Amino acid sequence: MYENTVHPYVGFFILDEPILMINDLNLIEHILIKDFTNFKDRVPVVDPNIDSLGNKMLFFQKSHFWYTGRKRLSRSFTLAKMRSKFERMKNCAESMKNWIRKSLNSQKNTLEIKELFAKFTVDILSTSFYSIETNSFEKEDSPFIELTRRTANWQNLWQALQVIYLYLSPHFTRILKLKIMNEANSEFFRNIAWNLINSREKQDIKRNDLVDILLEIKKRENIRNKYSEGMYCSLKQYFTHLISLKRGYS
Repeated sequence: MYENTVHPYVGFFILDEPILMINDLNLIEHILIKDFTNFKDRVPVVDPNIDSLGNKMLFFQKSHFWYTGRKRLSRSFTLAKMRSKFERMKNCAESMKNWIRKSLNSQKNTLEIKELFAKFTVDILSTSFYSIETNSFEKEDSPFIELTRRTANWQNLWQALQVIYLYLSPHFTRILKLKIMNEANSEFFRNIAWNLINSREKQDIKRNDLVDILLEIKKRENIRNKYSEGMYCSLKQYFTHLISLKRGYS
């Protein structure tokens, strides 16, 4: 649809839900940045009574919570912060180049593009925002890659239907009591998040990343419960991008 229209915006329906798709870059900039205060609602995808963690993820929040969460996390994308991440990203790119060279020199002489992008995205997100060296190109059994494969597996019919219902018909999520991620995958991210936060607080480590920003917010706003669902979901958000990308490659 995007490639077949020259109009700045297009309207269509997904089942009974009207959807507006913006194509013009200047208009997108106004909506996301310049006029952001007038566009601060998200589509309610999950039921907070069924999936309280999924409901707190940034892209599914509404009004005040969306506005506040976006404002907080935008601090991790300032020019200075992005410059500090460049060297880490460069190292990830070098690892990818070595993996490509090794794959092409092997007997298969082929590249699995879907796997390539999944590994690269895992490494970029992990090192840039978590300061975790996942080394996906060196470790074939990386738990992050395995999780991505499982979560983005379209071969699993029920899993594919859940994604379709979540994004195309939120009403069904309440009827079927669907969640963004199953409990096992959520627990995986929860353990990573709180192990990171605990080690940073105990050792007083500064890495100039997303975790530092969340800890600053926690300290400034006197959040006593260090296992706050909101903080956990902010960390989990970046890996949701990864899974969305992986599904796109599928």
